[in-house]
Amino acid sequence: MRASGATQAGFNSSHERRAWVCGRTCATTVSDEHGTSNPDVLATVSDIDVIEDDWNGLDSLVLLGTYRDGTITLYREQIRDVATANDVPVCQLIEATLAHELGHCLVDLSEIDLPQTQRWRNVAESFLGIDSRPKAIHEAAANGFCFALLESRFETSPLFDCPEILSSPSD
Repeated sequence: MRASGATQAGFNSSHERRAWVCGRTCATTVSDEHGTSNPDVLATVSDIDVIEDDWNGLDSLVLLGTYRDGTITLYREQIRDVATANDVPVCQLIEATLAHELGHCLVDLSEIDLPQTQRWRNVAESFLGIDSRPKAIHEAAANGFCFALLESRFETSPLFDCPEILSSPSD
């Protein structure tokens, strides 16, 4: 099953649906612009460093990867454990995690808002110093980005049937 169909039932709001589409559109644009859907190459041309870490998580916290200050960190032990538990090839989960984290830094979520909503959000966020979008919106956009890239790289993948692994790996 392809990722675009696999995730349609998993959205809790129209904003999540729009975020997914926004992520997919961004991935297509970036892919076309650079002539590749390879997340390693896209990270390099986007001046994003990618490092790996052997951190093995905490009892209740599983993170496959993080993005902060221009660096994506991939947590090898966590990826390996989640891949094994979900019958996903480790190499595919590594690539998917990298693509998901790229989505966090490359997708412009302002595109999902109406202009009036975006103006209000800009004022509120600058005043409060926070991002007012729920985590689910960010995760939907990052997954949309990720799965648009994966579809062009893998004919099939167990990830296409369980995209939530990337945003909630401990569930």
